[in-house]
Amino acid sequence: MDRVTVADMIQVAPLSQGELVGGRSGLSNEIDAVTVLEVNWIEVPESQSLARNSDLIISSMYSVMNSVSDQIKMIRLLVEHHSSALVLCHLGIVIKELSPLVIAECDRLGLPLIVMPPNTIFSEIITSVSDALRGFKSNRLSSEIALYDSIMALLLKPHSTRNLIQNLGRMIGCPALYFNHNLKAEETADLPEDFLSYIRKQVRKNTLAFMDSYEETLVPGYEGGPPLLLIPLYSNIFYFGVIVILKRREFTDLDESAIFQTKNALHIAHLNQTNVFEEHARLLNEYIDDLVHGYCENGDVIKNRSVALKHDISHTQAALVVDIFEFSRLTEGMEESRVQNLKKAFCEHMDNLLASLTPLSIGCSISDMFVILFTENLPEEKLRQRLTYVCSAIQGSLQESLQLGVSIGVGSFCDSFGDIRASYQAALSAIHISNRLYCAPRIAFSQDYAVYAFLMNSLQGQSSERRLRELEEQLFLPLRSYDEKNSGSLEETYRMLLKCDMDTNLVAQKMFIHKNTVLQRKKKISSLYAQDPFAIANRMQFQFVCLLDELLQSGHGSSGLAWDASLGEHGDELS
Repeated sequence: MDRVTVADMIQVAPLSQGELVGGRSGLSNEIDAVTVLEVNWIEVPESQSLARNSDLIISSMYSVMNSVSDQIKMIRLLVEHHSSALVLCHLGIVIKELSPLVIAECDRLGLPLIVMPPNTIFSEIITSVSDALRGFKSNRLSSEIALYDSIMALLLKPHSTRNLIQNLGRMIGCPALYFNHNLKAEETADLPEDFLSYIRKQVRKNTLAFMDSYEETLVPGYEGGPPLLLIPLYSNIFYFGVIVILKRREFTDLDESAIFQTKNALHIAHLNQTNVFEEHARLLNEYIDDLVHGYCENGDVIKNRSVALKHDISHTQAALVVDIFEFSRLTEGMEESRVQNLKKAFCEHMDNLLASLTPLSIGCSISDMFVILFTENLPEEKLRQRLTYVCSAIQGSLQESLQLGVSIGVGSFCDSFGDIRASYQAALSAIHISNRLYCAPRIAFSQDYAVYAFLMNSLQGQSSERRLRELEEQLFLPLRSYDEKNSGSLEETYRMLLKCDMDTNLVAQKMFIHKNTVLQRKKKISSLYAQDPFAIANRMQFQFVCLLDELLQSGHGSSGLAWDASLGEHGDELS
């Protein structure tokens, strides 16, 4: 810290034992030295001033003790000579009572007035203030050395960013933070999460301005606090992150120099660590991730990013999701290194397939899936045929080369980049429905499962799912009650009859029982209901519940699959 203010000094004993009674607006006044003033300054010629700029004045006002008007004149003279503050000692002994007019004048002129306890002696204050000033200046030198040390460490070690930003904050006396290109805070200055969220929001709002000018930006502070200085870090084409400083005061030349050196050090370090091909892959992944999840809705920003990546977003016609079928089962018991190698081989193979099958399209891995933005300017009547060919080629190649079965979901067709997120969600739903209905890897066009998707989506809310459980319990209660009392299998048999479209021969074959046993159970099932459960109107209710049960993976006992509560908004855990 190269600048010591009144606010800093009143934290130091014995001044910390005094009371600030006026002039609070001057707490940011700078202090360079300490002076005792007990002569009648009013009578001293101006050429023989007894105080310098930025002096902390200690006085008992002995020379003007009997005149409030002279005390006010003294206050005005101190301000004219740019004194930092007035420390009043021996109140009640020299000046019997401090006039409100003197306090009001200090408030008006912004001269901090600190009243000390009556027995405080001048030498205690002088010694303490002088030692503190030397300490502050020593800390400034230490901060400069630490800054240069951290700059060198950053150039030699990739993970020293935090130390550099911390030293910058100490050096300029303002909290400093650093957010990388993903808005992850690498140094938070110990600010609370709601404060950090506000900063992230401000950075996002100014991303376009950063791209246009690369200039630093001053934005409103959090909840009326100090403004935030956003300093973006760019090379010619790469955005590395942003330094954020809580600007509690105006910066000196030394402050500006420290900020400039820190910024340059981060630039050099980032460029030293940047691999152009890896950086392009990172930008591509973030671009696709933002599009399919709707993280960035600013059309101008999206278009600028698409141009930089040479992707014609206006010709993106659908989102595709390639999902390794039963990935969890496939990798069960597999060492983590083998799992990672499998994912890597899958992604590399997909990259090569895209380059050969549809060069204008782009893709990346998200979780255990590979997401493709299919980009070919085709008329709609030819689009499905072309997508079928591409998906079939992907399926065949992965099966042949890596022995991987994959399901491929084809989302709804897009008219603009704003439709890409909906297309991605539709592709996820298509895979989910297809895998549940067919239990085998397939190519699933979302438009082929519109009704199933509607039924599934209509029950995503918790209350709707509870209602489904109630309906299921109500419909199957007679069979469950009978089975519990008689160790029977009526519910299992009826569910199999529904699944096999009432084909008793097929049911007998699947359940490994005689056809007559199926017929006997069918007759018993009918006897347990007032309305014939095999009549088409009644049977449809059971089929409807069973279908939703399959789609939601939330069956009762062993008759269905457990609903996976980890399936989030984006379906990132489907595989």
